[in-house]
Amino acid sequence: MRLFVLNNRLINVSIIFLISYMIVHLLYLFFTYFCAILIDLPETTFYFAYIDYDVSLYKSWSRLRVVLLFGVPTFMMLVLALGFWVMMKKFSFKDSSKVKLFLLWSILSSLSFVIADFVSAPFYRHGVSVVADWYYIKKETMFIISLLFWAIIPFISWSFSKTFMKIAYSRRFLLTKWTRISFLANTILLPYLLVSVIMAALLIFSPGYNFEYYLSIDFIRVFVLLSMVGFIFLFNFHKRYIAINRNREFEHLNYSFIFVSLLSMSVIYLVLFIT
Repeated sequence: MRLFVLNNRLINVSIIFLISYMIVHLLYLFFTYFCAILIDLPETTFYFAYIDYDVSLYKSWSRLRVVLLFGVPTFMMLVLALGFWVMMKKFSFKDSSKVKLFLLWSILSSLSFVIADFVSAPFYRHGVSVVADWYYIKKETMFIISLLFWAIIPFISWSFSKTFMKIAYSRRFLLTKWTRISFLANTILLPYLLVSVIMAALLIFSPGYNFEYYLSIDFIRVFVLLSMVGFIFLFNFHKRYIAINRNREFEHLNYSFIFVSLLSMSVIYLVLFIT
């Protein structure tokens, strides 16, 4: 039994995850950009990796404006995750497997942005940590809150662990613990690793961004998502029975979909790269 296998399912899931994560990433930037414009922050520019603004030129800070710029984007990601969850309930792997998986990845990606902002708050000054400073919340308190958000990860993974296994179209993928692990490795872990490397490269090579920024912001989001994936493996390791639908949509490549998706993402990246 090979743990990693290059197949059509891997390509399909990777592209869906890449589209999902990129959309969530851009929506987070859009919320930040909108809030910056809302409080009249000068020289605000939308790049692919981040929203650029010069806080040294801004003299009208207040607690409300700090919350708007540094707190609302994170809160909106939670609202976004809830919206994706509501939409996902309307689809099934039997009839709309790719849409269902896209929404599932989008939920986890959105939640990873929220959790990462809180777990990094005691160590890095961005996002909700800036709001905490303005409200004189001690770092010890933020550290406790950070631990609480780490504790949420297993619950999230448990909630969606069975859903990921329903991608399987045959019970031979579910017969034993190790066939389930092999299936999840090819269907979740390997696409996650591929997309993480691609997104890291796209972010690090963006104007004004560097590896240090990536480690302090985006890497934490990726690591939180990896933690979710790890618990999904754990919770599926001992599952004995999961109802599945015999939909083999992931086993077939739609070249038009792949071409249009990659072309669209490339255009968006290049436009934001040269902004």
